[in-house]
Amino acid sequence: MEKQIFDYIVVGAGSAGSVLANRLSSDGKYRVLVLEAGRESHPWSRIPIGFAKLIENSAANWLYSSEPDEGTGQRRIPIPRGKLLGGSSSINGMVFVRGQSHDYDSWAQLGNRGWSYREVLPIFRDMESYQGDASDEYRGRGGPLKVTESNESGAIYDALIKAAGEVGIAYTKDYNGAVQDGIGMTQTTIRGGRRMSTAVCYLDPARRRPNLTIQANALTECLLIESKRCIGVRYNVNGQPHEARANREVVVSAGSINSPQLLELSGIGQPELLKSVGIEVRHELKGVGENLRDHYSPRMKWTVPLSLGMTYNDKARGLGLCWQALKYVLTHKGCLACRRRRSVLMFAPAPGWMRRTLRSRGFRSWSARILSWRKIPASSRS
Repeated sequence: MEKQIFDYIVVGAGSAGSVLANRLSSDGKYRVLVLEAGRESHPWSRIPIGFAKLIENSAANWLYSSEPDEGTGQRRIPIPRGKLLGGSSSINGMVFVRGQSHDYDSWAQLGNRGWSYREVLPIFRDMESYQGDASDEYRGRGGPLKVTESNESGAIYDALIKAAGEVGIAYTKDYNGAVQDGIGMTQTTIRGGRRMSTAVCYLDPARRRPNLTIQANALTECLLIESKRCIGVRYNVNGQPHEARANREVVVSAGSINSPQLLELSGIGQPELLKSVGIEVRHELKGVGENLRDHYSPRMKWTVPLSLGMTYNDKARGLGLCWQALKYVLTHKGCLACRRRRSVLMFAPAPGWMRRTLRSRGFRSWSARILSWRKIPASSRS
């Protein structure tokens, strides 16, 4: 079995792991290994409209789902997770939303120092390069993550914004700025007609660094532990086992599902559960795999008469698709350069309603436990 030695090992090259790989290797002082279970990329990932081709594609998506329960009407709710460099930032809908400022303040009040909105705001500014009309108090202009304001216009958007105003929902120019409540056009991680995933914005600029090794199709099977200290990882590449040791740290950034999975496979978690499936307990940590918080994404659909020719489906139908493809190749504009949903609505019917609702009903706590690895099908590596 081949053994390697690095200073840092990063497990997972997704939205967090790609950033860590870039930052840890930036000064050339440390040798960094980044392991990604998925593939290098996918042809549809760079094209914004291509996310519709990836959301149910096992070649780029782990295709996880929740267990059916009473709260979902005994349905399984899909939980898309990216399976390629960039992780879910390489398959998602590219809408850029920081989140409600009072959520950060609530976390800080619960004892999480450094997590208030005012404390994380400088980090948000530093990480982004925002292209749009907004206040520099809230938005960054020189960071690695490229975010763009939608400048698309049309009768459908005008009608939606007008209708919202008629029921008291004001238009907001920048929902990631001072005021979030309202209706406005989406901000996206798209620039020049291409998806700006963390693989593009953080990994690509760092690829030529001699102290950074990026290994795709590398399934991390367990953490190596000695005397309660993680000293490395064992992983598999195309059926060949490998070991890597870390002189300094192993960083587990495999996402909200795969990170606790890896910990439990390594014997870190609830002793009773691990013993029940034949895993040797290396360290008791009862919170592993519990209390995952996520939000639902309900969607409403309306039928727009075909004769109006106003929707993407109408514009990309028949010969229109050929025109849109040619337009994208020549100008990186058109339907293929956009995501499907271009407007966003955030509102609170009464003061404090949104916060109370999200705390009492909006979030579900799910178990993030999957105790057996799915092997990556050979077809997904092609």
